[in-house]
Amino acid sequence: MLEIIKKIFFKYFYKFTGCLLGALLVILTLIIFIDPFVSKYVTESSICLIIYGSILIIWTIIWFCIVYYLPKNNTKKIGILIAISTENDKQKLRIKKDFVGGIGELINKHNLSHLFNTINLSEYKAEKVGQILTNYLTKKSEIFSKINDKTDIELKKEFKKVKEFKKFKRLNNRLNCHFFV
Repeated sequence: MLEIIKKIFFKYFYKFTGCLLGALLVILTLIIFIDPFVSKYVTESSICLIIYGSILIIWTIIWFCIVYYLPKNNTKKIGILIAISTENDKQKLRIKKDFVGGIGELINKHNLSHLFNTINLSEYKAEKVGQILTNYLTKKSEIFSKINDKTDIELKKEFKKVKEFKKFKRLNNRLNCHFFV
């Protein structure tokens, strides 16, 4: 039970502190840079509060869009999702140059850019997508290893009810990719 609480705490703690620190930075920026301009033209404090609140809400919406937005592949192209997480920036640059650049170079070299589209995810998004894919494959191999007396249709029906399948399906509908690296 304690492990579950720790896992949930650390999962949401960083999101909350990132949003909170960002909100504090926005408020400080508003006070330092925008307040002289706003106080010069707006004399009522309630209107200033509304202006600051709306700017804070806009910033929060932009932050959520940046963190949770996943690019969508064109339906006319075959999507290749590249979600690689690394330990440091040196590895990230090397992999980006060698692997991702190599795939793009091969696609362009063989004049297949009209067929394929590569989508490279950031570190944070790569970890989240990697976690969903790992859980999906683990659960799929676990369910399909139970081929005792169940038919293939029963296994597929059982698998479609699993939450890992639903998460993968939602992810794949959003990304519209065919290959995951």
